[in-house]
Amino acid sequence: MSTKRQKLAVATFEGKLYAIGGWDEHNNALDTAEAYDPKANTWTPIASMTTKRFYHGAAVLFGKIYAVGGFGVSINALDTVEAYDPGANRWTAVASMVNSRDALRVAAVGGKLYAVGGYDKFSNTLNTVEAYDPEENTWTAVAVARMTTARRQLGVAVVGDKLYAVGGIDGSHALDTVEAYDPEENTWTAVAGMTTKRDGLGVAAVGATLYAVGGCDGGACATVEALNL
Repeated sequence: MSTKRQKLAVATFEGKLYAIGGWDEHNNALDTAEAYDPKANTWTPIASMTTKRFYHGAAVLFGKIYAVGGFGVSINALDTVEAYDPGANRWTAVASMVNSRDALRVAAVGGKLYAVGGYDKFSNTLNTVEAYDPEENTWTAVAVARMTTARRQLGVAVVGDKLYAVGGIDGSHALDTVEAYDPEENTWTAVAGMTTKRDGLGVAAVGATLYAVGGCDGGACATVEALNL
C-alpha cells in the first residue's frame, strides 16, 4: 500500500480490494483510502473519506462501499456513515446510525446493511444491531432483534441468506459462541460454537463454509477453524 495502516477496514468490489481509513504508523487516524488491482498488482489512492476513522466497519451494498462508525480523531465512538461511489470516486455522508459504535462489524444481506455489536460512546459492549435501508436512507435499531450475547471485536460473514456473528469479547471475556441472524424471521439463533475462544479474529465465508482465523483469547495465534453450514 502507499500508506501504512492498522485498524483499517477492507472491502472488495468488482475485482478490486479497498483499504479504508485506519491508523498510520504514528497512531494518527486516517481518512485516506486506496484500491488494489490484482491484475496489475498495483495500489491506487482513491478519494478520501469525509471523516477520519479507525476500528470501523465496511461492506458493499448496491454498488457502493460503506464505511460505518469506528473511532474518530477525538477517540470517541462515531455514529457517522459514508458511502463511496467507485464510478464517481466520491464519498458521500448518509444517515447516521442510531447508536455510536466502534469495534463493530458490518455486513450486507437482504438488501440492507447491518451494523453488529461493538462499543458505544460510554464503552458499553453492545448486543444491539441496526439495519440501514439505502432506499429510505434510514437506520432502524429498535425493530432489529438483539444478539443473544453482547460482542465487540467480533467477526461477521454472510452465508446464503443469513448473517453470522462469531466470537469477540462480551465486555470482559473472549467468546467461542456463534449465532446466526435470519432477516426474514428477525431472529438470532445459536449455532455450533468454535473450539477456541477468539476476539479480534478474521471471519469469512467460502461457499457454505464459515472460517474463523486467528485472534485467540486476547492474543495472536495461527489457528483456523471452519464450520460447514
